[in-house]
Amino acid sequence: MKRRILSLMLILFSIPAVAFGEETNYRIALEGTEYIYDGPGYDWDYARIVGEDGIFTIVAQQLDEEGNLWGRLKSGVGWVNLTARQQESYRSAPIRACFAQPSLLQPPLFY
Repeated sequence: MKRRILSLMLILFSIPAVAFGEETNYRIALEGTEYIYDGPGYDWDYARIVGEDGIFTIVAQQLDEEGNLWGRLKSGVGWVNLTARQQESYRSAPIRACFAQPSLLQPPLFY
């Protein structure tokens, strides 16, 4: 019984505070085409777009019902989807590697 209670307490304390709308303060680069919403989720009204590229301060985070992480802008204009930003960063072009001709890879030019 003690082991179960201990396990439950460990799980509860390991849940990120983000799930509870923890106050935070960090800066993030946003593109001018990012959408801003009135609240943390797509169920809220669309407020506007960021307007121009820049560095913005996130003062709060919250998860929506779909599991997306949202960040509230310090200016008070609204919320941006941080999860979508992370997914877009992985969509960048793959790294391209160019190798020298085989004749150049032979000693003494290359070891």
